[in-house]
Amino acid sequence: MDENETFKHHEGQSVTFHDSLIEHYCMIIKPKKAASDGTIHYTTNEIAGVINKALNMLQNITNFYNGKDKDSYAKILSITTISKYRIKKSINALDPIGKIQLSNETMDRIDTEIVKDITNIAL
Repeated sequence: MDENETFKHHEGQSVTFHDSLIEHYCMIIKPKKAASDGTIHYTTNEIAGVINKALNMLQNITNFYNGKDKDSYAKILSITTISKYRIKKSINALDPIGKIQLSNETMDRIDTEIVKDITNIAL
């Protein structure tokens, strides 16, 4: 890399990535065994393939979720158990569904409202 963080390479050159986003995608999409020093080596062609596959996966996710509502609401009186068959499976390895979490503050507010509704105790 040069001083502008631009990667310079020659065709067929081997590249070493340490803790980077590309390495993360490489491990998800095309795992490769690490060298004895813990680094993983990819050629520029392999990196291009991984980036193209990651872009396609992200485009599939974008296309799917673009048609969905953007807001979610918790209606306390309607909270009930849910069948595991109704839980949406992730589209691919880069899909964030199942990894998204509410903040502790939001979860505490929901807990408080459930307790108030069930027990009729003003908190």
